[in-house]
Amino acid sequence: HSVTRPDVRARIDGWHVYRALFDFLLAEAPSSESGEDGKEDRGQKQDPFYIVPEWAFDILHEFVYQFQGFCQFRTSTYANALKHASSAAASGEGGSGGKQPPHHVIEALDVLSQNRDAWAVETVLFYLHRLISVGSASNSPPAYKYMALFASVTLSRLECLLGDYRASLAALSYVYSGDVVAVGGELPASAPGAENKTLEEIMMSVFPARLSVSYHAGVSYLMLRRYKDAASVLGSICSY
Repeated sequence: HSVTRPDVRARIDGWHVYRALFDFLLAEAPSSESGEDGKEDRGQKQDPFYIVPEWAFDILHEFVYQFQGFCQFRTSTYANALKHASSAAASGEGGSGGKQPPHHVIEALDVLSQNRDAWAVETVLFYLHRLISVGSASNSPPAYKYMALFASVTLSRLECLLGDYRASLAALSYVYSGDVVAVGGELPASAPGAENKTLEEIMMSVFPARLSVSYHAGVSYLMLRRYKDAASVLGSICSY
């Protein structure tokens, strides 16, 4: 979506794809009642899925990017329809014989009216919070911890876009929690021979994620008038 201009149906389809993906991941996550290694339930049936940190960030970053793009598309569509309606009223072309909005605008309005729950901000926030909750459990495999880590990063971005700057900073608490993750395989962090990194180290290794954190945390600090903190955060990325 960052290089194309999808129509309204493609945007709705993207929403359904993301919901199916996240519903599947949440359904397959080890339950909180399982053991430390997660072998009391699904761990005995199948191995946890594998994903590298860069891919986890890309998935979640694109999720919020598509949400932002949909909101902008919806706003511009309604504004376009209102402009044509106002123009028709001003020129006395009201009624069935008046000038109608372009076909693509009418189609977009129809699809939007049939999918009012698509990309609802409450549902977007729900998925991000659930991924963080599930991935931060002690028995979660590395892939789920990666998803939780970058869900925190993208949640910080979303809260900043929504204008809740305190929530934007609070969303990063998991990133700096000090939790460790086993990298380079699916061994638990406590297993002998596992190579462990903190969540912050993993986040710092994915430059787009580090850039996102620095930018949105910096903006949030600025809006809260915490200028020294803003300078520290923004300065750290400039000296990278």
